[in-house]
Amino acid sequence: MRRVIGGSWQDDMNGTTVAVWDGALSSPISSGTIFSVTFQVKSGASSGSTVSASVSATAQVPGDADGSFTDISLGTAYWSATIAAPLSGNANLASLSCGNATLSPSFSADTTSYSCTVPYEVTYLDLYYSVADDGAYAWVSGNDLSVGDNTVSVGVEAANGNTKYYNIYVTRQQDPNYKASTNALLESLSPSSGRLSPGFKPETKNYVVYVPFEVEEFSLSGVAQDSKALSVTEASAKLEPGDNELTVTCTAEDGKTTETYTVHVY
Repeated sequence: MRRVIGGSWQDDMNGTTVAVWDGALSSPISSGTIFSVTFQVKSGASSGSTVSASVSATAQVPGDADGSFTDISLGTAYWSATIAAPLSGNANLASLSCGNATLSPSFSADTTSYSCTVPYEVTYLDLYYSVADDGAYAWVSGNDLSVGDNTVSVGVEAANGNTKYYNIYVTRQQDPNYKASTNALLESLSPSSGRLSPGFKPETKNYVVYVPFEVEEFSLSGVAQDSKALSVTEASAKLEPGDNELTVTCTAEDGKTTETYTVHVY
């Protein structure tokens, strides 16, 4: 039950009987809503069945001068409804296909991962799909393809809010006229302790680092100048007294060009 009016009004419920009164006798009501009642259908009720409820109201008004009250019927309010079927949790696709690529494996509602390879000219997938349940809806995200690896997702939300994603892992091929970079220089070279001598420059390939005798382990890490470089090796060693030689190699985007940086740790 929800009380609508405030002020000095109070309420009390005993079983199916609700008493509502103005304890201070300061807020008389001639018309209007005093309270509303909300009914909750039991969980065992089957869909399609009809449920109903009624509320009968009686007001007490002052009677004779002796302080007695007279009951006045305010009528009865009725409510009925048909229990709707539970919202569907079906978040499956009924179909999924592509007009400018071949998805692998073939579509199945239970299969959520697919892959395909497209030529450089394809910048998005022409996807065709439908939902298995009329109450669900679907959408696509990530369909602007970059060269290399991409993930395109088809999301489905069921009527009851359940969600499911079908992911398509797309490889977009490189422009056939593209010339891979041959830049294998490092942007930075960082020793775990000590300082490079001379100071780092991308074109300088040989360095010396002096560390105290107490330093027993040493490592080098580098960052490629070209973000498209394929790899930068790291180096680490347990130091021996004297000269310890470590190297870091950067491989350019073309996969052939390399630059090696040598550090002598004393």
